[in-house]
Amino acid sequence: MEQAKGDMIMLQSVLRSALRFPALATIVLAAGFGSAGFVPAGAAEEWRTYHNARFGLVVDVPADFQPGMEPANGDGLSFFSPDGHGAITAYGGFWGVTQPDFGAYRSALVTGDRESGLDVTYQETGEDWFVYSGILGGDIVYQRVEIATGCSGDIALHVRLVYPREAKEAWDPVVARAAGSLAAGAGLECD
Repeated sequence: MEQAKGDMIMLQSVLRSALRFPALATIVLAAGFGSAGFVPAGAAEEWRTYHNARFGLVVDVPADFQPGMEPANGDGLSFFSPDGHGAITAYGGFWGVTQPDFGAYRSALVTGDRESGLDVTYQETGEDWFVYSGILGGDIVYQRVEIATGCSGDIALHVRLVYPREAKEAWDPVVARAAGSLAAGAGLECD
């Protein structure tokens, strides 16, 4: 019962974010949730690199995480932990379409998550990137966003991780690797 409640809270968290950002909604709804034998996320020894062909986004994900279906618009992809309780969503988008500058984009994302119930407990900002995380129900939400360097225009690369609060120690190395690997590569929108 508690596991089902935790699954529902994580799904609600991901869907709330998806409703504010249509590209993410397409990724999440196409992906669904699955379940397999759980191997602690921190024990991930094998990794694969996801490369988004549209935005050139590159990010490492544990090899045993199951990818969802990529949406028709090619914005990104969600990967689900073997137990189905955690997710890594990587996607690109045009931040300038909705906001006048990157700082306003950051504020809009953080505000939207707060309005969805996220208790933001950590934020850090650089000139061309930002990170924030917090607690939503029984889950930790971690989001890193970077301007796609080397690309013309206003492309933002996102990696968002949602995972059970009680599994924080196991997820810490996954968060560090995924967030640290986020980068721009070649893509249709980024040469």
